Amino acid sequence: MLTPLNLKADNGVTLKALPDGSVLAGGAMPPASIYQLTAGTALRNITAFRLEMLPDASLPGGGSGRGAGGKGVVTLFEARIDNRRVDLGRITADFKSEESELNLVVSPADQLKRGWGVNPEMNKPHYAVIETARMQGSGEKITFTFRIGSEYEGAAVGRFRISVTDSEYPEVVPEQMAAILRTAPADRTAKDSAALTRYFVTHPVERRLAAQEVAKLETERRTIENKIPSTMVMSEMAAPRDTFVLMRGAYDKPGEKVTPAVLSFLPPMPADAPRNRLGLARWLMDPANPLTARVAVNRYWQMYFGTGLVKTAEDFGSQGEAPSHPELLDWLATEFIRSGWDVKAIQRLIVTSAAYRQSSIATPALRERDPENRLIARGPRVRLPAEMIRDQALEVSGLLSTKMGGPSVKPYQPEGLWEQLSAFQGKKLFERSTGEDLWRRSVYSYWKRTVPPPSLTIFDAPTREACVVRRQLSSTPLQALALLNDEMYIETARKFAERIIKEGGASPSQRLAWALRAATSRPATDAEVRVLEQGLTRRLAQYRADARSAEKLLAAGESPRDRSIDPAELAAYTTAASVILNLDEVITRQ
Repeated sequence: MLTPLNLKADNGVTLKALPDGSVLAGGAMPPASIYQLTAGTALRNITAFRLEMLPDASLPGGGSGRGAGGKGVVTLFEARIDNRRVDLGRITADFKSEESELNLVVSPADQLKRGWGVNPEMNKPHYAVIETARMQGSGEKITFTFRIGSEYEGAAVGRFRISVTDSEYPEVVPEQMAAILRTAPADRTAKDSAALTRYFVTHPVERRLAAQEVAKLETERRTIENKIPSTMVMSEMAAPRDTFVLMRGAYDKPGEKVTPAVLSFLPPMPADAPRNRLGLARWLMDPANPLTARVAVNRYWQMYFGTGLVKTAEDFGSQGEAPSHPELLDWLATEFIRSGWDVKAIQRLIVTSAAYRQSSIATPALRERDPENRLIARGPRVRLPAEMIRDQALEVSGLLSTKMGGPSVKPYQPEGLWEQLSAFQGKKLFERSTGEDLWRRSVYSYWKRTVPPPSLTIFDAPTREACVVRRQLSSTPLQALALLNDEMYIETARKFAERIIKEGGASPSQRLAWALRAATSRPATDAEVRVLEQGLTRRLAQYRADARSAEKLLAAGESPRDRSIDPAELAAYTTAASVILNLDEVITRQ
């Protein structure tokens, strides 16, 4: 039996400890109330709690509840040991009325709907045994919580008592089994013995110790396995499987037998090359193969200039477009091979070239003659891909994580998007990452096919349902709205604003000039700074007059806010930073 150390109830209800360890409720009679009892115990390996409903002469009708005729109903039972919630198992009772729903007392999904009551035997003592899902060690304190739900308004528990046990068989034995147990073994019938045996071998608590040991060993096994690096590998079959042309695609109608080889219009594989994946890989990377390096460097060129030297990057065949600068394409391909297929080196070669470093400003005559810049007479002017826009905002703000490798992450996304577009409606499918994972580079973002991140889709990121060699570029007002209102972009603007205030200088003009230089990599003009400063002044006055709006703006995102900066000032600079990050030349390569 537990002796209460502390008692608490809400809504004006009072709780009083009695000498026999029971608790008597009094005071107000609200529609619903929570009773809380705290008690200490040294008992180890707790397997169950016993909740007694005890009649009392001071309660209506001498019953165990405070309702009419002494009625009382328990609609919630919770237990915590050392402030850790105890997982509860089944519940049994020595009495169950027709309106009682025992299991709902310990079921979080159904609490407050029904519960355990002893109507019509309110003036008799009864008890329920609530078993733990697993044995619990002793703790300094055990806290129990009871709630009387709205469906049983006016039927609060009046007098109760709680005990704990370490018995392996704590449950209330069914009357049928109790009758057999009360019968001497010699007097039991074969049917009675069989029933008693079935009850014993199907007893759920008897297997607790074994189940706990199994769970412990499985946890240890998983811990050990998780420390072992693993990777997927492929291995060729000792004897390759025969492959046939399927007649009209029918799997059961094999035609001519075929063997691995490259297409006839391509350079042949060396005679001594193995006819498997290894041979194919060597053929692809053979310096004599004129296609692989040319396709690769053409796509790199397309990434920087918007259009490849071969405009049809997906088609180098007879139906594709001829290269605009064939000698340049050949030279880049041979340089790529000569460098040992060094991808970083070929990127450096392109971006440090005179062609790339040209100004993107063009005369009307040049634009009329070469609207697509196929002659490369000016520098490229191409809007950044969706992933680069996101990563650039994170970098300028100082939030971008430089962590390399690891599992995919799930950054900001509208709530419920996957659930709306999935067959598993009603289930929570997307669990957003937290902390540093929210600000990792876009290459690490988890990508669900057919449901790509909206903040990337709006900037023409593909759905990844099929391979896309060339992305279609669009320019819509929705892109500006995303940069101004998306949670991540508001957060990056806030963190950029903190940098502006701390690193930009003392005066607003110095700070705004610094911010423009940081975002665009060029000095700001006096006219630009004046426009930004005028807007900053207006918004600073607005946020000083409306502190709630400032706090609402600064609450976006999970990154911690610098509390040493005045909220109105930080909010005003956040809007200025948002304007800068939304500039055309910030999201456009030019």
